[in-house]
Amino acid sequence: MEVHYKLKLFLFFTLGSCWGSFIYCSYWREKNQISLTIKRSFCDNCHKSLKIVSLILIISFLIQKGRCCYCKNSISWVSTCCELIMGCCFSCLTHSDYNLGICLFVICWTSWLTIEDLQNLAVSQNLLFGGSLIILAFLKLNHQFQINFLASAGILFVLLSCFVILRWLGSADLILLIITYFLFGFWKLLLLLLLVSTSGIIVCLILKTSRLPLIPFITLGIFILFLI
Repeated sequence: MEVHYKLKLFLFFTLGSCWGSFIYCSYWREKNQISLTIKRSFCDNCHKSLKIVSLILIISFLIQKGRCCYCKNSISWVSTCCELIMGCCFSCLTHSDYNLGICLFVICWTSWLTIEDLQNLAVSQNLLFGGSLIILAFLKLNHQFQINFLASAGILFVLLSCFVILRWLGSADLILLIITYFLFGFWKLLLLLLLVSTSGIIVCLILKTSRLPLIPFITLGIFILFLI
């Protein structure tokens, strides 16, 4: 059993690291206006295509001591951090009391929304509503979606819309919070709002700014809710 457990953790850590590498690559390429389909992974400095050994998650960074095997320039550590963080997130979710499949889907979905929000302060409507419908369909199929939730969700939608009008929330933030309500219920939604507002205020004070994308904080809050 212990071997099986360690193998499971390793598998999910690897899957999470792959996802972390992919979303950072997508973020970097979109920022530099490079298509994901045009060219395989390459060095940011010399632009040479990387060898297979250089594509091994995390390990290649350590073996190469954080430097390109061609030009010897430093490799950004941000990608490796993303791989580590997402790997740890996936591993931690194996301990969640919630359905593992929906946990992984929600974290992948919200982390992709996070990348878009960080990049553009906006997200794809197709991605936002498509992911929302998949989650609602999953809850319905697993008999976790109750009709009486619709009335309370409608009231919640109207209340939170006031914050959208005041520009304290974005419309995508509103949809994500409503989906959180369907996933966790009212009281955990309140806890999420507390986590989001507290962490947001702290980061605003540190960065000395009054405007931040909110979806990264919502994603972090959802991850914490899956574990408690």
